[in-house]
Amino acid sequence: MDKANFSSAYRKELRTKIREVAMQHFLAKGIRAVKMDDIANALSISKRTLYELYDNKEDLLLEVLKEAEESRHNRISAFAEQVDNNVMEIIFELYRMHAEAYDNVNPLFYQELKKYPKVTNYLDEKDTVDENLTQAFFNLGIEQGYFRKEIDFAIVAKMMRECVRYAIYNTDFTTVKFDYLFTNVIFLFFRGFCTDKGIEAVNRMCDK
Repeated sequence: MDKANFSSAYRKELRTKIREVAMQHFLAKGIRAVKMDDIANALSISKRTLYELYDNKEDLLLEVLKEAEESRHNRISAFAEQVDNNVMEIIFELYRMHAEAYDNVNPLFYQELKKYPKVTNYLDEKDTVDENLTQAFFNLGIEQGYFRKEIDFAIVAKMMRECVRYAIYNTDFTTVKFDYLFTNVIFLFFRGFCTDKGIEAVNRMCDK
């Protein structure tokens, strides 16, 4: 490997390590409490080296969020293939994914996301994309006989998202476990738009 290629490979690997360490720090402490110095020190690199790769903490945070979203997307896509796109299986896998993440995160992380304009814009854009994906998902659930076709899923999806977002961003809910949120908020919507076949599938999966 020539010097230029080695330098490029090293920088790419270092960027990956920086994102991994940054994510660990952000999730554990919240965003504002983490300094670029903390990340540099954890990796035993100079702050100058860190700033050569990431101009500021917000740019780093944005890259961390995009990478995490890509990882979640890849995981659920692979799972969907394994279960032949069964919407009920996918929903419970999504629940497991979010439960794993939510209960191990400092609530400050979610509450402080909205303080960063680039991150807010990214999340708003992602919401728009998610709305289209959610509608396609609901349509698939109708085809499979699990969801009621007379429901306005655009409204349901928006209400579910806003309820969860309120719980995540509101300090009154900082001690609430994801299981509790799912049972008392999401699960109520979920059972409401299921057909009898869908409710039977829910009951079976809850009994596992």
